[in-house]
Amino acid sequence: MIESHEATPDVGQLSLFASNGSTPTSLIVVPASLIQNWVNELSTFAPKMKVLAHAGIGRKKTTTEFKYYDIVISSYHTVRQDIGFLSEYDFQYVILDESQMIKNPHSKLYRAVNELQSKHRLVLTGTPIENSLIDLWSQINFVNEGLLGSLNFFKRQFVKSIEKKKNKEQEQRLKELINPFILRRTKDEVAKELPPVYEQYR
Repeated sequence: MIESHEATPDVGQLSLFASNGSTPTSLIVVPASLIQNWVNELSTFAPKMKVLAHAGIGRKKTTTEFKYYDIVISSYHTVRQDIGFLSEYDFQYVILDESQMIKNPHSKLYRAVNELQSKHRLVLTGTPIENSLIDLWSQINFVNEGLLGSLNFFKRQFVKSIEKKKNKEQEQRLKELINPFILRRTKDEVAKELPPVYEQYR
């Protein structure tokens, strides 16, 4: 059952992600235009999960209701605005959809999402690199801080060598470092597994 942010359920959340009796809540951060799409997809494929859309001018500026939900969905803009209290909540997962949104490591948004507390972090993107390898560093560093060294180190060792000097050895070294943490699927691979398309109108 999908719950709106105006209502607080009478009972605790489901324990789909639970371990040892705990009832953790996960946060999914998406572009504002995708919030309703995520809500609809969860309603279709996981209808028993309780979902809170933390967004819009009517949202509550507190995390007191979060414990009643399996998933909280919010936008990047909202997370940046509400990071003061969102950073005090311990999530099970923090998942960034369209994670290229945090590609600028000097932005307020990048600093904000890195303040979020969670046991696990995931990023989803179809375009991990839009302008520079620094885009990749920002997203990998969010998931696994320090894996690629500091930003200055990464610029010296990889950005300069690969982008300017076309150093194939460094390019291969970078691939070896990040490959264990990336699940990459091509369009051809996905197409083979997709069932026929059926559209349902409500």
